[in-house]
Amino acid sequence: MLSVVSSADGRGVRHSEGDVEDRRLPDLADLGMEQMKKEIFARVRVVTVDLDNTLWKTLPVIKEANKALFHFLGAQYPGILDRFPPESWRALQDKMMENFPEDSHDLSKVRLRAIEYAANICGEKDPAAVSQEAFSVFIQK
Repeated sequence: MLSVVSSADGRGVRHSEGDVEDRRLPDLADLGMEQMKKEIFARVRVVTVDLDNTLWKTLPVIKEANKALFHFLGAQYPGILDRFPPESWRALQDKMMENFPEDSHDLSKVRLRAIEYAANICGEKDPAAVSQEAFSVFIQK
């Protein structure tokens, strides 16, 4: 799904198919094509792409990033992986989405919360720092 919010004030309208249209675009109808393009591009503020293979194959990238994350946790915080082996992380992330539904759309926040939760349960002194450190390994991949 490709989403675009094209008004400067973020008043784009999302349709159920994922399309977004700007309520203010009709005022561009009197402009020439080149000026219209400039106006439209000047109004676009955000373009997002879901992780659903819309533009690129995401699964291999996520698998490699998870592999790097688990390697890092195993090397730096082995107690976390002892308590939460890789096959348990999907359920752990689901738990975070259930506990924090307002962030369930943001998989980065979900992953950060899951790592922090696991670090806390395992008695790490600074679970938030562990989470940030581990997430940076994941996101670098």
